[in-house]
Amino acid sequence: MDGLHALICLGAHQHPLPPLTTERAAFALPLLNRPLLLHVLLHLQRQGVQQVTFLLDHTTFAQLDTLHTHLLPLQLRLFRFNLMDVFLNTLGARDRLLEQMQTEQPILLMQNPDWDQVSLSHFLAFHEQQQADCTVRLIAATPAAPSLWLDEEQRVFTASGTKGTTAYADSGTYLLEADIFEALLDRRCHLLKDNIAEHLSEAAEFFYGYTSAAATALVRTPEQYLQVQERLLHVTQPPYATLEETDTAKVWMGEQTVCDPSATFEGPVLLGEHCVVGKNVKIIGPAVIGHHCHLREGAVISQSTLWDQVTVGPRATVTSAFVGEGAQLQAGAKVHASALLGDYSVLGENIELRSGNILGPYSQLI
Repeated sequence: MDGLHALICLGAHQHPLPPLTTERAAFALPLLNRPLLLHVLLHLQRQGVQQVTFLLDHTTFAQLDTLHTHLLPLQLRLFRFNLMDVFLNTLGARDRLLEQMQTEQPILLMQNPDWDQVSLSHFLAFHEQQQADCTVRLIAATPAAPSLWLDEEQRVFTASGTKGTTAYADSGTYLLEADIFEALLDRRCHLLKDNIAEHLSEAAEFFYGYTSAAATALVRTPEQYLQVQERLLHVTQPPYATLEETDTAKVWMGEQTVCDPSATFEGPVLLGEHCVVGKNVKIIGPAVIGHHCHLREGAVISQSTLWDQVTVGPRATVTSAFVGEGAQLQAGAKVHASALLGDYSVLGENIELRSGNILGPYSQLI
């Protein structure tokens, strides 16, 4: 994998998990209390990638700075370019980017990447075996992603109707030869939001699709997000938390988290850093509790996700639900199955949010 460079395109147009959050970039969504982008980069690092270049717009350029402390420990060479600077060749940005991409290996291009455990060595071997100009990583067809069609020779088509083709979904991950990438820039392909496959079908003569049984997941809806997080909690041991095993649970605790001895746990539970778990609190997994959360006396959290800085008041309950960053549940409040609380919302004392209901960001129900 030596010499394989990754080019990650991040656009601000992708608003994640509406109506739960309106400000957080998709790549900053927390999975197991760490940004989605960090999971992507750690996978690339484990696969032998040594250099990653980010292609951004003015908004994501600033948002990437908020993840600085997460990215700093990575053993990757990280670079970034503004897409408009590349198009205009401002201060030679286009020339410098193309010079970076001139390697013996093809370019690994990822557009707004999701969680994906695909083997890059197998992906690359297929690309080379096919002598492809470009290859797309295909996943099972889903309404949440653009459809592509694959014939018996693994050639890609962007429209249905070709005899012998099978529908798949475009994962947004490609291997490109350097001249094909340059052709995309010449075509003014908006790499942050355009359907790249449509441009590739015109720019490349040999366009192939790679399928794999490797685990992957799109994060487009709250339901998908919770499913991915639950799956990760069952198969991943967070390296940034201490495992405490009891007779009934595996509990990972972040640094400086304090639990009262009377608190009880069942199933897999992840507690973030600087949390306080009060007397007689009960947490039933799978559950993920973000950083700086405060669970007060008698609170019950069951099979739910809480983002950072959530306060759950005395005797309040959260059951199979989602609670956004900075939300507050006052004493005796109840959140029922499939209910959703947006960022910085407030659910008042003894108020119930019934199944399937949504309390949007910055809203109050008191």
